[in-house]
Amino acid sequence: TSSEPSFLKSRYNFSLFVLISSLFLLIYWAFKIMYLEVEFYQEKGQDLTNRTKILKAQRGTIFDRNGNILALDVLVYNVYLDVKHFLELDEEGIQEKNKEKEYKELLEIEDNPYKIEKIKQKIQKREEEKKLNKEKIEKLVEFLGITIKQFEEDINKRKNSRYYILKKTLTNEEKDYLLKLKIKGLNIEDNYKRFYTLGEE
Repeated sequence: TSSEPSFLKSRYNFSLFVLISSLFLLIYWAFKIMYLEVEFYQEKGQDLTNRTKILKAQRGTIFDRNGNILALDVLVYNVYLDVKHFLELDEEGIQEKNKEKEYKELLEIEDNPYKIEKIKQKIQKREEEKKLNKEKIEKLVEFLGITIKQFEEDINKRKNSRYYILKKTLTNEEKDYLLKLKIKGLNIEDNYKRFYTLGEE
């Protein structure tokens, strides 16, 4: 029919428009990264490669003249948060929300059953990831004995911090519990607590 060539031409023009727009967008982002935000990305690169960490030395064990231990260092753990790294999770979260919106918009216009199913799977996966991240944070603040609100206020005051101690002198079991949460930016470090067998400080 006569309408078919017109329809095909419209689809061709639309596809061409999308291709050209994507090309210009790609050029724009490349220019932005290379020239407009070069210092920002250089700083991020340095943050990923340059870290300053103070290592606490282990003190020796002290014995009395009979060979009984008077003082020794006991291995414990500190949990600290790389806040700058952790907050990138939120930034990604915002991007993921935008991505979800994009997927839902595609779902409304897509007519291919296979693509529709793929989009639905991606939306479901993102919803599951958001729920899981929320549950992890809830477990962390419960462990710390604070509220979500207090936790958010604390980290927002330290947005550029790479080393914010959340809790000291953790046991091995507590350390393992936190590591299993697999929260971005949450780290465990070794520390030594001085223990005196006679109870002296």
